[in-house]
Parts: sequence; structure tokens; C-alpha cells
Amino acid sequence: MELKLKNDTKNESRDNQSDVQFIQDDVYGEMQDTTTPKPVVIKFDEVPAPVASRKNSHVGLIIRIFIFIILAAAFIIVYKSVIKPSFTTTDITDYVKSDEATLIKQLKLSGSFEPDSAWSGRLPIYSNVSNGITVKSNGGIGIIYKNNKQFGIAIDGKGYQLFGVKIGDPEYKVADNIAFTYDNEFSILDDLMDTRSTGTYYQNIKTNELLVVTVNGNSNRIVAVTYFYDGSFFINTLDFF
Repeated sequence: MELKLKNDTKNESRDNQSDVQFIQDDVYGEMQDTTTPKPVVIKFDEVPAPVASRKNSHVGLIIRIFIFIILAAAFIIVYKSVIKPSFTTTDITDYVKSDEATLIKQLKLSGSFEPDSAWSGRLPIYSNVSNGITVKSNGGIGIIYKNNKQFGIAIDGKGYQLFGVKIGDPEYKVADNIAFTYDNEFSILDDLMDTRSTGTYYQNIKTNELLVVTVNGNSNRIVAVTYFYDGSFFINTLDFF
């Protein structure tokens, strides 16, 4: 009979158990390999954008459209009020004796002509001959009345011109552009229209017509042009006539 120590018996039992466990583990491993699904490949360029990202994209587009509309509206306002008047000129020479309704229609004016006491006070005439003279204005055009009868016309709005003289032009251009027939010319410093301005008077002695061009003393640019059908009421009060 062979004798074995307890320790040897235990070791042998442990070895046999390890072999069995190894076989079980190996079989489990093979079974696991055969049942593992194949990996799924995801192409990133085909992944749809998250809903939140699409919403943000739409909001950004709406904001850009809104900003564009605001900028377009601002440009239109600037164009109509600043750019367009600088490049376009409305000549009212052919309508100097037209009534209010005709001026509104032909010049496509908005609104109506209303009494303008401020403009009456800055006409290039002296107070001793201003009795009975009034002005009704519409924008940059003023119709002059004497005792309620149409007596002349004036302009002070940018984009208007009268007898070849344009509001905003430098003074030196008057001599080249003026289309008013005159026999006599004189200037009065510190015109009553503006203490910093100079009024140059162009008189047609045969017809008594009078054209007055007012130039700002600081900018040397034309700020008003006034035309009287009969300027003798003013000319005759001057000392040198």
C-alpha cells in the first residue's frame, strides 16, 4: 500500500480541479467568440444633425435676415435724404408764376403750401417795404404774396435750383451758371436773412424783375434764391438809386 501525505492529496485534488476549470473556461471562451455580434460601423457624415443644432441654425438665419432688412431700410432713408438730393436737381424756373396746385402736381410735392412767418421774416428785403408781404411754403419752396396776390417765389431746399442757381453750390459758380437776364448787379453785406450772409441782387431794369442770391458767409455756399416779379418796390428805397 502506498501512503500519501495529506498535503500531497490536497495538491493533487487542487491540480485536478484546475484542469477541469481550465477546460470549462476554454469552452466558454470559444462559445463567447461564436456569439459576439459584428461591430457596427457608423459614418459620421451620414449622422443627422441634432434637433437643437438645426433650431440654432434657423434662428441665426432669421437674425441675419432681420439685420439685412434694417440695414436696407437705413440705406434707403440715407439715400432719399442725403445722397439723392446731392446728385439730383429739381429746376423750378418754368414754374415761377405757377399757382400752388400746379406746383404740387408738376413737382410732385407732398402736402400743401402753408403760411410760413419765419420765411417771411428772412426774405432779403427791409422792414420798411415788407408790409403786406407773406410767404407760404412747402418743403424747400416758398411762394411769395403781396397783399394776398402772388408776387414771387423762393427756394432754400437742397436739390432745387432757380434760373440756373442751385442751392448748396459754391458762390463762384453763380457767374457761370446764372440764366437770369439782368442789367444791374449789386451786393448788400449782412443781409437781413442772416447776419452772416451776403445777398447779391440781379436786376432786370426793363421788366423790373429781381433775383436775389443769398450766400452763407461761413461756407460761401448758396443758401437761398429769391425771385420777385417786380422788385421796384425794394430797389427804389435804396439810396444809390
